[in-house]
Amino acid sequence: MAGPSAEDIIHAFARAVRESLEAGESIDVPGLGRFGVEHRQSQMIEADDGEATMAPPRDVITFTPENADT
Repeated sequence: MAGPSAEDIIHAFARAVRESLEAGESIDVPGLGRFGVEHRQSQMIEADDGEATMAPPRDVITFTPENADT
């Protein structure tokens, strides 16, 4: 009986990362880095024509690579 394929493993990994980020948790991936979520406040954005609009608050995914010097 064959084990999971590389594609199955990658999909499971992506699902686990997505679920952690949706829960507001960060996740460390050894040898790669840390994925996290940061909340960004609403902000004023000015278009090229000078019209200003308010961008809504949002959560953004962040990635911090593991230190390559170690």
